This record gives sequence, C-alpha cells and structure tokens, in this order.
Amino acid sequence: MARDAYSRWNYIPASLTFFDLTADEWAQFHDAISKIAKERHRIESVTGSARGDFLLLNAEGTRPPIFWCFNNWAEPVLLARKLGSDQPVVAMHSLNGVTETRRTKTRFHEHLAVRYLNGMKALDATCPPVIGGNCQGAPVAESIALHAAEAFGIEPLLITLEYVPRRQYRGPMLMLFGAKSRFNPFTTDIDPVAIWRSTLGGFAWGFIDADHGQYFREPGIDQLQRLIQESVKAFRLSGGLPTAEFICSERTTDRPASPS
Repeated sequence: MARDAYSRWNYIPASLTFFDLTADEWAQFHDAISKIAKERHRIESVTGSARGDFLLLNAEGTRPPIFWCFNNWAEPVLLARKLGSDQPVVAMHSLNGVTETRRTKTRFHEHLAVRYLNGMKALDATCPPVIGGNCQGAPVAESIALHAAEAFGIEPLLITLEYVPRRQYRGPMLMLFGAKSRFNPFTTDIDPVAIWRSTLGGFAWGFIDADHGQYFREPGIDQLQRLIQESVKAFRLSGGLPTAEFICSERTTDRPASPS
C-alpha cells in the first residue's frame, strides 16, 4: 500500500513513446474519442461551449487560459466556478472510463497528448501558459507540456494533482497531493524530493487536506482553487517556482512532513 503512489503509474513509459497502432487499435482510439465527445455534448448543452476536443468555460474571462486534463466533465465545471468568471478554463478529458486496460492506455497515451496539443495550436498559435491535470489526466498534461516545450521553445507551468511524474520535465512544475491519500508519496518510505532533484527542473509540491477523489468538492476544491491561483501568480511574476513546499496563504491545518 505504501508504494501505491509510485507503482500505480508504471503503465506510463518513462520517456515519450509513440506506439505504432494497428488498424483495430486506431478504431478503438477513435471510439474512445467519440465516447469522450458524447459525454462532453451533454455538459456543453447546459454550461460552457465546445471547440474541437475541448470544453471552454469562462470563455469571456480576460486572464490567460488554464488548460487542464480532467477525469470527467463534471470536474471542470466545478473548478471553473471556483476560479471565477475572469479565469478561462480549457478542459480536456483523460482516457478514464473509455478504455478497458492499462495496456490500452499505455499505447494510446502519447497519441492523445499530441492530439490535444494540436488542438491547442488551432485555438492559439502561442504556447499554453499553464497546463494541468489530475489523476489519469496528469500524465497526459505532463506529455503535453513536454511536447509544447519542444514545439514552442517555451516551458509552460505544469500543475499535477495526485501524480508522481514519470518523465524528466525541466520546466516549472507544481505537484499537489491529498494529505490523506494513499497515493501521496510523502507517506511512503521513499523520499520523493531526493528523486525529483535528480530528474526535474524547478519544482514545488503542495498538499490538499483531503483524501483521493475528494478534490472537487468542498473543502478540498477551495484549497485546490487557491493553490492553482497562487502558483499561477507566482509563475507569472518570476517565471518559475522555488524548489520547496508551496503553501497556500490561507492554509493552516496539519500536513505531512516535508523534507527540508
């Protein structure tokens, strides 16, 4: 159980790997995209609007958009409401619920990330400033950030929730974990910071006082909102994040001990 935080992500290759899909696999991939779109259409009829593969929320906001890969279409609606009408959110969907096996996720992973990056280019020719993802959406966001850095020569801020990174992203990164979650690497006997110092660039980490699956309901979503807003502000002011625990200004409750 203690190593779940690391072992659960073993299906993600440690490097950017494109698998040559068979004709049957391509059919399955496009079927998964169709399932995602079908569910998105149900949401966009009552909130937001669609553009390609994306659900656009707070589209009239004046701040630079946050691109985020979610596990379902309810999550972006909840987060966008918390972030406020001036903060556009461009929502994507992970392969959660639309593929049957981890092997399928492994083989489809990079194709999905590049599909989303190409969609971002169609929305805006500039590099997305902030890319995030939670749970199964986090490694998708990680791949998008790596591809975006290569395509644009600019490293966006990458925010992940409940994910131990598998790749060596050298750009600014904030990793968030549930303080009560079994997927929090700070509760294991392996020091995550020591690993990250040798594999990542400028990174920070933070905690939400909630268990896995509780981050888009109160009070977890309130902390998630503030952590996103404050880290984005810090990134825009300095172009990076200090390598340390990122503590929300209003957070006062106990959290797991962090290495100094």
